[in-house]
Amino acid sequence: MQPRSTKELKQSPLHLVSKQLQTRSASKSTDFLSPYSHPKECGRPSGRKLDFTKEILMQMETRIVSYLRSLKDFQTMIKPGLQKVSLNDFMHILSHLLRFTGIRLKPFDRDNQIEQSVLAMRQLKYPYKVNKSWMLVPSASFQNVLLMFDFLLDFAPQPDESFDLQEKELIAFNKNELSDETDMRLKQELMDIESQLLEQAQANHSISQQLDHKLRFEAEIQAQLNGAREKLNALLQKSANHELNMGRLCLQIWRSEKQREELKNRLSQELSSYQAYGHILEDFNKQRLLHCIKAQELSERTSKELQSKLGNFNLQLHNIFGNHFNWFKWPLAPTLSDIRNTQLQLKQLRQQIEFSKHTPTLGNARPPLNI
Repeated sequence: MQPRSTKELKQSPLHLVSKQLQTRSASKSTDFLSPYSHPKECGRPSGRKLDFTKEILMQMETRIVSYLRSLKDFQTMIKPGLQKVSLNDFMHILSHLLRFTGIRLKPFDRDNQIEQSVLAMRQLKYPYKVNKSWMLVPSASFQNVLLMFDFLLDFAPQPDESFDLQEKELIAFNKNELSDETDMRLKQELMDIESQLLEQAQANHSISQQLDHKLRFEAEIQAQLNGAREKLNALLQKSANHELNMGRLCLQIWRSEKQREELKNRLSQELSSYQAYGHILEDFNKQRLLHCIKAQELSERTSKELQSKLGNFNLQLHNIFGNHFNWFKWPLAPTLSDIRNTQLQLKQLRQQIEFSKHTPTLGNARPPLNI
């Protein structure tokens, strides 16, 4: 059996009977009822206030579970119980039931699907409040879930439901109209599909252009990457050479440091020796100064003694020879030339004296001095 459309449900005898059974004394909240919905014979209230009894909730759950168990896709899903289904299972059931209402959901992620489901329920003029919060946690709002599933189950095909004659006549009466509407809907869907295909073709063309651009960009990046790899290899080779040179330099530096330490030790030792030599030289200078002072004193004393002796020598010479040997007098401060001349004169004088000893004197005659 094919699913019934919203218009068929609206014109069904059950809907007409339920409208006649509604009294004028009903709550004002009945103004919010959807024209596509109708109170069920199971006793679902027509107001928006959720004041259901436990028996009504059990009847709703039994009806929903019985329907889902008749479908293979949901048998394993509802096995632990309708209240224990996960959020994904809840959205799967909700999408299945919304298919029969004629409202299609776009295949987006879960949050967008929930927002579309809320929008779909508003389009169906669902008489009760629907929000995103309790749809995200269906197990915590089980009463709202039962009521919404029970509402949507009216649009689903029932295998055991029998149509009376009035409904068959209405279906036959509206067959042509429904066929026209179906054709128009199919044409509209075809136009939508063609528009979507055109948009998809444009999107594919844009994606193709983007892909070509990305491929060219990737080729450029690959070329740059190859160039960078070559540069990197060259840099690595240079780095290896630098490391080798660095090792050599480190060895040279180590040797230089070692030589410097040796020179430093030697210099320290020589400095110590130099300091010791300085002390020795200082002592020697002190001793030399002392010797110079003593030599100066001795020189002065010797000079005084020599001058005294020279004075005595000149005096004795004058007493012996008189004025004949005035030339022989020494100055009080004779020079080396004076000493040499005096030595020469004394030598000649000695020769004359020796000559006079062997030669008889002739009166007072004296041999001349060759001076």
